[in-house]
Amino acid sequence: MSGSKVGITTTLPVEVIFSAGMVPVDLNNMFIGREDAYQMVEGAEAV
Repeated sequence: MSGSKVGITTTLPVEVIFSAGMVPVDLNNMFIGREDAYQMVEGAEAV
């Protein structure tokens, strides 16, 4: 799973994610303030 992305919505020590070879993605920053936020949420829930 090296390089796989993992979504986070809260504060946590990212070292744990990095040590697992994964990439943290802050979902709050990803969705908030975007004009197409609703569509992004729909797409994320479909996965």
